[in-house]
Formats: sequence, structure tokens, C-alpha cells
Amino acid sequence: ERPTLVKDGRRVAGQCVAVRLEGEETALCNVHLSSPAGIVERRVRWVGGFDANARVRAAQWALLREHVARTYPSARHLIVAGDFNTLDTEQLYRTIRGRLVDAFQVEGEGRGETFPTEPTSPVPLVRIDYVFTSPALVPLEAEVLPQAGSDHRGLRVTLALAR
Repeated sequence: ERPTLVKDGRRVAGQCVAVRLEGEETALCNVHLSSPAGIVERRVRWVGGFDANARVRAAQWALLREHVARTYPSARHLIVAGDFNTLDTEQLYRTIRGRLVDAFQVEGEGRGETFPTEPTSPVPLVRIDYVFTSPALVPLEAEVLPQAGSDHRGLRVTLALAR
């Protein structure tokens, strides 16, 4: 119910929808936070460029959180999944983990690398794709999927409501 877009200017940072889990509203959002790819391609001002990109992604995350609170005020749970373009060593990851659960960290095996894939790299090198959930949603399974036509590998996560 009620699909919406989360926009940062002209860029779409996410899409959200309300779903029902056992009669309770849950906000489900797919995100694609700003990529640092342009910085890598230009090969100039790396440190400043990556810092600026980190600030943009943090602002997009704040925008998404405000959007969910405003648009889905009765949502008891939150699931946010997608390409965060954020390493698990970054401040933004720690900010997100302050409120939400990283499903792969709880139930996945290995490091969970999802990017890049063929033809750029024969194996993924970094983890920048995540499924984050409210603490009341318990990860039961999490796995990185084989490559399937994208430059990222997908994640499959099974969740259950805490009892």
C-alpha cells in the first residue's frame, strides 16, 4: 500500500511501500544511496571526493528516515534493503546499526561481499548491499546470491516476527 519515492533533489534515493505483517503495518524500502563511482572514474580529489560522497549518503539516509516517519507513522516495523554504497567500516553503517539489525551480520556466512561482479571482477570484493530491519524482525537466514545480470550480487534474507 501507498508506494512512495524518496528523492534527494532529482535523484531517487529510495522507494518505500507499506506492507502488512500479521496485521501490523511495516515500511519496506529499497534504497540506492549515492555512488562514489564518479570520483573513481575522474581519479582526482579522492579523499575530498569520498568525504563529500559520505556526507551525501548520510543526508540521503536521514531523508529516508524522516520520510518513513512522516509517510508511514503507524508502521511498527521497518525493512530497508538495497545498495547503500557504504562499507561496514564507515560511520554511516554504524549510524544505521545504532537502530537497525544487519540481517547478514546476524545470520550470514562469510564476509558477505556483493560488489563488483563479472566482468569487472571474478569475485565480489566489498560489502555495500544490505538488508536492515527493526529489532522485532528476527533474521533466520541470510545469503549472498550468485551473479544474475547485475554488477552487484543480491541478498536473500528470511525474517520472522519476534515472539
